[in-house]
Amino acid sequence: RAFITGAASGLGKALCMELAADGWTLGAVDINSEHLATACEEFTAAGAQVIPIVLDVSDRLDYKRVAEEFLSKVGGIDLLINNAGVGDGGNFEEYSLDNWEWMIRINQLSVVYGCHYFIPTFKKQKSGHILNTASLAAVSCAPTMGAYNMTKAAVVAISETLYGELMDHQVK
Repeated sequence: RAFITGAASGLGKALCMELAADGWTLGAVDINSEHLATACEEFTAAGAQVIPIVLDVSDRLDYKRVAEEFLSKVGGIDLLINNAGVGDGGNFEEYSLDNWEWMIRINQLSVVYGCHYFIPTFKKQKSGHILNTASLAAVSCAPTMGAYNMTKAAVVAISETLYGELMDHQVK
């Protein structure tokens, strides 16, 4: 039972295809309903049981609702992949504050939301894995990419923190 954000394209889709080939139950999550529908057909054809979930991962309350629905449908979770993300850039002082907040909500807070809503179940099960997608941008900060670099560095910090907090609960 895997819950994967950003499942309709790129790395998220590739990870879903790998899991589908092994017969996983996938909570395939994406904001783009059309691309998600097409991707879910491919996941099903590859061997997965698929629960398509249209979600704006930056919407905290909606994320909570879909996480609860997923857990209710499948009875637990074995793998959480916080993969949804956006890339954008501009000179620091010219990059709008609205863009900063948009990127933080998607690239950083969605990881917080996913972990926050699923960790209690992982701990109760005493098993599972969390995979948070970061980037080399977390440590190699290119000019004009301040917001992106910052959010990806935060994902690394969140992941390292959770590694220590969850090891006694057998959550990797």
